[in-house]
Amino acid sequence: MEYAHRHRGDYAALLFVSGDSPEKLHASLAALCGVLHLDAEGNLPAEEAVRVAAAVDWLASHRGWLLIVDNVDTEESATALTGLLERLTTGHVLITSRLHDWADNVESLDLSVLSTAAATDLLLQLTDKQRRKTADDPAQARLLADLLEGLPLALHQAAGYIREQRLTLADYLALYEQEAADLLGWFKQHLIPYAGPEEVGPRPVLITWKTSFEKLDADTRFWLLVFAHFAPDPIPEFLLDSAPDAEDEVKTRHRAAKRALAQAETYSLLTRDPDQPRFKLHRLVQQILRLTAPEADRAAALAMGIQLFDENYPGDPQDVRTWPRWTPMQAHAVSLAAHAPDAPAPERLSWLLGELALLVETKALYAQSEPLKRRALKLDEASYGPDHPVVAIHLNNLAALLQDTNRLAEAEPLMRRALGIDEASYGPDHPDVARDLNNLAQVLQSTNRLAEAELLMRRALGINEASYGPDHPKVAIRLNNLARLLQDTNRLAEAEPLMRRALGIDEASYGPDHPNVAIRLNNLATLLQDTNRLAEAEPLMRRAFGIFGRSLGLEHPNSQTVRGNYIGLLQAQEVPEAEIEARVRGAVVGG
Repeated sequence: MEYAHRHRGDYAALLFVSGDSPEKLHASLAALCGVLHLDAEGNLPAEEAVRVAAAVDWLASHRGWLLIVDNVDTEESATALTGLLERLTTGHVLITSRLHDWADNVESLDLSVLSTAAATDLLLQLTDKQRRKTADDPAQARLLADLLEGLPLALHQAAGYIREQRLTLADYLALYEQEAADLLGWFKQHLIPYAGPEEVGPRPVLITWKTSFEKLDADTRFWLLVFAHFAPDPIPEFLLDSAPDAEDEVKTRHRAAKRALAQAETYSLLTRDPDQPRFKLHRLVQQILRLTAPEADRAAALAMGIQLFDENYPGDPQDVRTWPRWTPMQAHAVSLAAHAPDAPAPERLSWLLGELALLVETKALYAQSEPLKRRALKLDEASYGPDHPVVAIHLNNLAALLQDTNRLAEAEPLMRRALGIDEASYGPDHPDVARDLNNLAQVLQSTNRLAEAELLMRRALGINEASYGPDHPKVAIRLNNLARLLQDTNRLAEAEPLMRRALGIDEASYGPDHPNVAIRLNNLATLLQDTNRLAEAEPLMRRAFGIFGRSLGLEHPNSQTVRGNYIGLLQAQEVPEAEIEARVRGAVVGG
């Protein structure tokens, strides 16, 4: 309508018909006979087919007209219109549609939602005269624009409600949190100028999207509901890739999901990135799917979302090499966890919580990690009882975070409880027992109970060497921790060969540029500095800082710690300040 208004001087006739269905299209075309005065003498037969033919004949024999065909949102309507287009070449046909796939003779122009800035301005403009104004209106408008993700109809609908009720923007946001379904279904024609000339009923956001959902097959509706529980961020399509050795059931399920994406895209219910294999659902599409789905369907969809993570497991979240796959999935894991209830909890929810907690903890996001770990522990205690080995894993993970955040008195009883569970479950020589011994020893060392800590560390090292062999990465962890304790008790000659052995194991296991290697390099360099071998220590510390800076980022606590160690080492060598800064920068840039 805006295009027609702006370009009205360019056309001899401006015409508007509805394309909701083939029947509506034909009825609208037949009605053009009256607009075009084709039956001025009353001689045109009343049959619709005759009147459609007369209107099309007029369009085919005249030039310079604009015909808007609105809401061509079904394949049947598109087929009916496409059959007429070869005759409609002497003017312009402007089609509005949610369908994506059109013949080559239709030039498609994808319309995006408004930018956040434009949506914010529109909300402020539409509500300027009737809303109750507050000092933070621009900030509140931006929050609402983000919530509605730039969808013009939703913005007009929200503005209309705010004007009618004389609300502040903050009032509407608070109300939306409680009554989203009602607000998305609210509609008053005179407050929402979004209807075409032939609109016959209200079209609020809720009904508009539900109408589209109803055109989809059951499989597509289910998969859209699955992704409605993901974050409103791009979803990587590798989530639907099947491993070559996957079971046929998994491959069939992933193929069905990909077919569902194709159908949903046909109706513009999702958008696909033209450059990268990923797709996105509009935030309101997700919300309406969740609001209108039966509870049983939602539960099944949530469980399937978590299952997709399990079937396409990115790998150990504590290993930075898995982060290129984990990072684009992180927000979606958070969203699934947030939507999932604890009772009844979806299968594998506690697993997803645990993996996500380890990921954000490794990124030093401790405040995000702790509630995830506590929730996973609570779920599995309820499922398995307080003395199950799965519970011991969660106890260990939570205790490790408490130790990292210097809450040692809270950490120790959890570690001792985990150790008791695993010794009772597996016996004294199991690798899980070694893990528990190692973790408890770390707390004991931090609280200056060094003799007790050393006994536990040596026992853990013996278990892991017997279980995995002398060159396993877990053995490197035990060697490193024992060496640090020996260093703390001034037994440097004993500590050094253990550190060098740990470094060699990790370089062979992970390659030369892994953060685990950086830990070993830093520790060995510190020991060399303690024995006044500064020139030998400097390249190791430089390399450690470079690895951390490139893999974890310069703001990560590990990077900051080693940066301080490196600067201290250079100062001990009496390197000039200007050169120190240059070497620190070069360590990350130059490798």
